Amino acid sequence: MSSASQKAFPLDGLKLIKGENVDWNKAIGSQPIVLEFWATWCPPCRQSIPHLTKLQQKYKDKGLIVVGVSNEDESKLLPFVQQMGNDMDYRVACDKGYAITKDYHTNFKIEGIPHAFIIDATGRIAYSGHPMEPKFEQMLIESLGKGGSGFSAGGSSPAGSGKVSPNSGNRDWSKMSRQELCTLPAHDLKNALKEKGVDVSSCVEKLDFVDLIIEKFQGGKHATELGHAGIAKPPSDLHQGAAAGGPAGSSAFAAQPAGAAGGIPTAAPAPG
Repeated sequence: MSSASQKAFPLDGLKLIKGENVDWNKAIGSQPIVLEFWATWCPPCRQSIPHLTKLQQKYKDKGLIVVGVSNEDESKLLPFVQQMGNDMDYRVACDKGYAITKDYHTNFKIEGIPHAFIIDATGRIAYSGHPMEPKFEQMLIESLGKGGSGFSAGGSSPAGSGKVSPNSGNRDWSKMSRQELCTLPAHDLKNALKEKGVDVSSCVEKLDFVDLIIEKFQGGKHATELGHAGIAKPPSDLHQGAAAGGPAGSSAFAAQPAGAAGGIPTAAPAPG
């Protein structure tokens, strides 16, 4: 993307409500960071939480810092995070002054959330986009490699480990979670469906293939009322508020009014 290799903006001003404190001035430029913008009212954001938790646990020893940033009030965030417990096992922070949201939203033209950035160990943006995209973890692995982790662009499983390669066709589609399916290339999903004799002519995007895999191989057991692990887009008039650094409720990442963004609720339901 056009943002790749651009220098990351400072993260000063974040108020952590979960996780150990970080000296962001030292961390940027010395450690890889996943910075995700999210909100409690956003169903796709809630779907990405297990994925981010898995990445934090998987690459913690490589120095990775995952932080989820919301500009909702702490009184709304804290109960949600506490209820999630270890299922949301990474740093969570408030952007109370909207400065960080404004920097990233306006300069990278974020149109919806969740939206994640990978900041590599040199302090530059290595990725900007949806955290569930297949290339997200691949770019993270490459960024970890820049920090001397020994990882390569070929994947996270070392040679001879006996683990199935991410590109292998030897997959048990009936046991894969939605999150795992979302990380696979669309053509792999399409080929699996065609081999099973499933008509894929109605599929327009990768998540259509994911839904069909779940339906045809798993009987829909992983399907949820939240639908696609896509993005939640704010009303267009909120963009101007974000650009202007407006008051609470004017940012694209603030809690939204009832009925906004396709009926997304303003308050997250109890996890699980």
